[in-house]
Amino acid sequence: MVKFDRNRLKEIIASKGMNARTLAQKTGIAESTIGRALRGENVPQPATLDKIASALGCNKERFFSFEMNGMNFFERLATWQNPEFIQHFLDNSDDETNLVFWKNYLCDVFENGARQEAVDGSLKLIREKGYQYFNQQMKMLQEVKENYGLYMRLDENGEVYIFLPDKEYDHMKNVLGKG
Repeated sequence: MVKFDRNRLKEIIASKGMNARTLAQKTGIAESTIGRALRGENVPQPATLDKIASALGCNKERFFSFEMNGMNFFERLATWQNPEFIQHFLDNSDDETNLVFWKNYLCDVFENGARQEAVDGSLKLIREKGYQYFNQQMKMLQEVKENYGLYMRLDENGEVYIFLPDKEYDHMKNVLGKG
């Protein structure tokens, strides 16, 4: 799960030799707004984050951290609302909304989970092997991804490709090249 990390923002502000007051002056954002973000009382709006990132000379993605908690997208939703509410919402939502929810589910596991090829591949897997098989595979792949830091891609034919992060691949290449 990607979430705003106030500590990362604090570190970046400090590394630039600034504080909430100087950042507020540089951005035109109220000092109280910046203070609330730094204390974790609120998550700044995207436009506010854009101004802060510009003033700090960095990308706003640096203000976020990625946290895996072992739950897939729908399980996390169920912790926010009861499962019956989520089911009712999905049953009564349009196809585009359901597609967005499905892509978020696939993004938990696959690097290309938001792309049409992953959606097509997941639907093909479900048609061929059933939803229960698909869900078991997703849970197993998510655990593999979390435990080993691997990247995964799902193609439109339902084939899963597992690969190393570039840094690990380069390291492996160097080790094998020396041996």
